[in-house]
Amino acid sequence: MNSVLITGAGYRIRKRGDVLTIETGRDSEVAEPPRTLSPLGLDLLAIAGDHSISTAAVRLVTSHGGSIALMDGLGNPFGHFLPLGRSALIEQYESQASAKEDRKLEIARSICFGALENKVVLLSNLERIRGFDLSREIERIRDAHDRVSECKSSDSLRGVEGSGAHAYFQGLSHAFDDKWGFLGRYQNPASDPVNSLLSYGYGMLYIQSRQALVLAGFSPYYGAYHETYKNQEALVYDLVEEFRQPVVDRTVITFLAKHMATPDDFSYPDEGGCLIGTVAKKKFAGAVLARIHGKVSYEDATFQEIFKRQAERLGKALTEGSLYTPYRYRI
Repeated sequence: MNSVLITGAGYRIRKRGDVLTIETGRDSEVAEPPRTLSPLGLDLLAIAGDHSISTAAVRLVTSHGGSIALMDGLGNPFGHFLPLGRSALIEQYESQASAKEDRKLEIARSICFGALENKVVLLSNLERIRGFDLSREIERIRDAHDRVSECKSSDSLRGVEGSGAHAYFQGLSHAFDDKWGFLGRYQNPASDPVNSLLSYGYGMLYIQSRQALVLAGFSPYYGAYHETYKNQEALVYDLVEEFRQPVVDRTVITFLAKHMATPDDFSYPDEGGCLIGTVAKKKFAGAVLARIHGKVSYEDATFQEIFKRQAERLGKALTEGSLYTPYRYRI
C-alpha cells in the first residue's frame, strides 16, 4: 500500500473515470500538466496546504479502502477521513478509557525507554560517522534513561524524558552547519529551517501513526503516556515518540547533508517563524515518504508495516494488559 502527499497550493483534485486527476487551479501563476493517480493500492492521500477536492474524488479514494488526511502548510494535521467500514473498527474506547493507572504507567515507562534509547542510537551514529564528540550529551540521555524506572507518574516521566530530549537536540545541532541556525528544538513557530523540517516531518509521522491505530481498532484519544486533553489524541502521540529519530530526524539529517535544500528555500514572515518553500517542501515530503515506504533491512519490513505492528501492540497493551515492547532503532 502507498501514501501520496500533495503539497504547494491551488491544486484541484477531481475524479475522472476510474482515476484521480490533479491539476493546477485557474488562478495558479504556473500551469502544470494534469497528473493522474490511481486509487488502487492507495492507502493514504495526504493533502497539505490550500487545495480543493471534489466529493466524487473522496468517494473514489474511500471506496477503494484508502483514507484522506488534511494538513496545513506547516504540516499540522487537522482532519482525517476514513471509509465507514474501516473507521467503525474503533471498538476499544471503553477499555482504553478505563485502563488502570498502573498499567498505563508501565506502558508509559516503556515508551520513554524506547524514545531515549533511539536518541542515543542516532547520536552515537553521528559521533561514529561524523567524528563529533557527543559523549556528554549521550551520557545525559543515558542518565535520563536510568531514571525512568524510578518515575511514579506520567508527569515525572515527562520531566525525565524532557531532560533527555533537551540533551539530544543539543547533540543533534552538531549535525548541521551554522548556516542553518539550529540551536535546539523550537516550535510554534519553528525558529529556523531545521525546526521547520522537523515539525513538518512530525506532522507526516502523526497522520501515519493515527491511521495505523484507527485501522487496528483503537481510539486515538485514550493513551498511556500523554495526557488526554480535549481534542488531543494521546495514543497517537504515544506511538509517534518511538519513530521520531528513525523516520523524521534521520531524514532531515540526510536531506540537508545531500544539499537537497539551501537557506534560500526558506522564508521568515514578519509575524515570525520559518517557512519551507514549495519546491523544498515537495522534495522533503518525498524523502519522508521514501523513508516510510522503504524496507528496513534488519526488520525485513517497511516503516509503514512497522507502524501497524506497533499500533496493534500498543493498543493491546492498553486494553489487554500485555507487555509493550517499543520499536528500537538500529543502524
